[in-house]
Order: sequence, then structure tokens, then C-alpha cells
Amino acid sequence: RTEDVSYMVYKASLSDMQELRTAIASKSIPVPFSLRGNSFARYLERNGCTETVDYLIFAKECEPYVTQRDAWDDTPRNVPDMERLIEKGLQRFLYIKSHYIRLRYAYQLIRLAHYAGKYEQVLELYAYLMPKIDNDPSLIEYWIEGHRAGALRALGDNVEASYRYALVFQYCPSRRESALQSFLIRSDR
Repeated sequence: RTEDVSYMVYKASLSDMQELRTAIASKSIPVPFSLRGNSFARYLERNGCTETVDYLIFAKECEPYVTQRDAWDDTPRNVPDMERLIEKGLQRFLYIKSHYIRLRYAYQLIRLAHYAGKYEQVLELYAYLMPKIDNDPSLIEYWIEGHRAGALRALGDNVEASYRYALVFQYCPSRRESALQSFLIRSDR
């Protein structure tokens, strides 16, 4: 059920995911009580989908660093923690069999580097990770492209960044407004 997948991705806690991972690994420990009625959690447990659950745990760990913060909150991001997560994700990426999950790891890693202000690293991660992914077309590729464009713009390459933002605008309705606002060409040249 779609609502069960949505719950797992957006609402389940990190501890629920970790308990689900333990349940999958042990076979004698049941699915956490909070997830027992969730068809997606039961599917992951029944099929031993550890790569998927490990990714969901990783995404939950990244979430505090990459989600929208209060506009008045001027607390600096914890860049060393973000860098540790990038290293952790890179180590896992190399052993992930599913290209579907690899694409999602690439997105999290590139997004972490972008929000950490490590713009050169965004481009390096893109160049390193994306050729190692063989997936069906996905909107996530355009989410990644938006972060790549943001890094290019931050590094002063407005022309290439604007071209990349134009692609995001054309092919990714969910990021269209952001791409338009980020587009920056100052001359007709």
C-alpha cells in the first residue's frame, strides 16, 4: 500500500528502522510493534531486504542535515558530522547490488556535500558515483542534477549551472520552481 511506503519513508523513526533491521537479521525477533500493521515493513522483513532498510536508516541519519530549517535558525550545520556521513555512505555504496538503491545513496551523498558547502566535492561525487549506476530513468536524477547545478553556480560557472537548471525545469515538475529561481544569466552572451 502506498500509504505504508509513505509512512516508512517520511514518518517512521530511526529507532523503528533499526529495530526492523534487527528483526530481519535475527528471524526470531518480530517486526517492531509500531510497524506490525505496515505492509511495506512486513514485505521488507519477509524478503530480507536489508539493502533497502539500511538505506532507509542512512536517509534518516542524513535528514537533520538536509531538510528545511527554520529561516531564523542561524546555527551552523555540523559539517564534520556531514562529512562522516558522506564517508559512511561512500563505503556502503560500493557494496550495494541494487542500482535502484545506489541512485538513492548517490542523491543523499551529493545532497549532503551540497548542504555542507563542499561544492567541489559535489562535482567529484557526481563524476564518481553516477557512472556506477545503471538504473531506469528517475526523477531522482534531476534532483541530483539540481544539486550539481547549485554547486556549479556556487563555484561561479553560471552558464553551465543555468543549462543544468533548464534541464531540471524541463523534465522535473517537482523541482521546476526552484530551478527557475536558481537560473542566473546576466547577459545575452
